[in-house]
Amino acid sequence: MPTAEAPSSIHLVTASSSDSNEYHLLQLPDEVLAEVEEKQRRQTTAKRKGRDDEGDAEEEEEGHLLTINGRHGDEAVICTRSRTYALRQITQSNTLLLCSLPSLDPIDESGGVVVRSNVSDMLEMVPVMPRLQRIGTLLHESRFEGEEEEETQVKARLYTPTEVRSIVQTSTHELQTGLDSHHVVLLDGFYRMVSRDYLFLALESLLNHVDLHAYQPTSIPLTATLEALAAEHEIRNEVAYALLTRWFGKPLSEPPAHVALDSDAIVRFLGKRLLAVDARQPVLLEEWQDKWKKSVGQTFAEHVDLSKIKGEFLLFPTPPSQPTSAQPLRIQYYPKDTLPLDPAQRFQDLFLTRSQWLLDDLLPYLDDVAVDKKKRDALLLKFARTNRIKVPAAPPVESTKPPAKKSKVTSQAIEMKELTLYSARVRC
Repeated sequence: MPTAEAPSSIHLVTASSSDSNEYHLLQLPDEVLAEVEEKQRRQTTAKRKGRDDEGDAEEEEEGHLLTINGRHGDEAVICTRSRTYALRQITQSNTLLLCSLPSLDPIDESGGVVVRSNVSDMLEMVPVMPRLQRIGTLLHESRFEGEEEEETQVKARLYTPTEVRSIVQTSTHELQTGLDSHHVVLLDGFYRMVSRDYLFLALESLLNHVDLHAYQPTSIPLTATLEALAAEHEIRNEVAYALLTRWFGKPLSEPPAHVALDSDAIVRFLGKRLLAVDARQPVLLEEWQDKWKKSVGQTFAEHVDLSKIKGEFLLFPTPPSQPTSAQPLRIQYYPKDTLPLDPAQRFQDLFLTRSQWLLDDLLPYLDDVAVDKKKRDALLLKFARTNRIKVPAAPPVESTKPPAKKSKVTSQAIEMKELTLYSARVRC
C-alpha cells in the first residue's frame, strides 16, 4: 500500500486577543531537570495507584520544587530545595514560536497550529551563593534576650517560618544552615534570633553543668541536662534543645537520648565573641590567645587554633612585613559578615582595608561570594593582580650585643623565600 505523504506546510493560526498571557522559556540545569523528572515520576506512580494525596502531602512537607524568593526590588533568584540560582535573561539570535496543537486547543476551529507567543529570549539559571545575610538583618530587632527582657523591651516585628522562607533568597536546605549559623530558634510560632550575650550565658551555664557533674563531652544525657538548664538557669527549653542538638552538639541517636558536644563550634563561638569584645583595635596575639584558652576551659583548650576563626580577624604587621621582638604579632576583629555581598564591592572594601594580601589570608573572605573554586579564581583574576617578592625566610634576630669590628670575612648569605601578594587590579 502506498504510504501517506507528510503535509508540505503547516497552517499557523494566531491566538485570539483574549489570550493575553506572556510566556518565557526557562532553561533548566541538568541537576534541576533530574529533580523535576523524578518528582513527575513519583506523582505519576501515585496517581496510578490511586494515591493522589501522597503527592500533596510531599509538597506540603518539602515545599515546592522551584520557588522565586525575595522582595520586589531584589535581583530575581529561583531556588530548589538544595541550591540557589540567579535568573539571567539571554537574547536568542533566532525567534522561537510557542504553539499549541489543534486537538488540545478548544478555541481553534480552523484545524491549524495556534501561535501563542513569539519568544526572542530565554531565562537561564546560574548557581549563586545563598543570600543568608538577610536572616541577621531581618531578625535582629526581634532577637531573643531572655524571658525577663521579653517583658520590658519594645515589641518588634516578628516573622513566621513561611515569611522568612519567602523573603530570604535561599533554598530550603541552605536556609536551615543559615538559621543555625545565626542561632535562630522557633519560639511561639515565630523565628527568633538568640542574642549573642544570652547565647553566651546559656553556653556558659551548659559548660559549668557539664563540669559540675563530670560528664564526658562525648556523651551528655539530653533530658537531664535540659531540665537542669531550665530549673537552675532559667534557659528556655527550645533554646537549650537547639544549643545541645544543633548549635554546639550533635545527637548520638534518634530519638536523641545523649548528645556529643561539638568542640569546634564551641571554640569558634567563644573566639568570635572574644574578638568582638577585646580586639576592636589590634591587641597582642599571644595575650589574646591566652584569654581564648581560659574562656573555653581546660576541656577544650587543646582545640584553640586560629584556623577555627578564619574570616574573622586580621594579623599585624601587614605583609610583607614580618613580626619582630619590637613589633610582635597583633590581632584585630574583622568579620566577613559585615562586608558587602557584591563581589566588586567586597574586593574594594578588602583592598581599602589592606592594600596587599597573602592568598591564605584573602581566601576566607571570598567563601560566601563564590559558589566554587572556579568562580573564586575568576573573581581573583578579575579584581586582583599578583606581585612576587622575596623576603628573609626567618625574621631578623635582634641582638643586644655591641656591633663587632669589621672583618674581611664575608658574612653568611641570608636565606630568602618568595611571597605572592595580591593587590587591587584597579587602584582603589
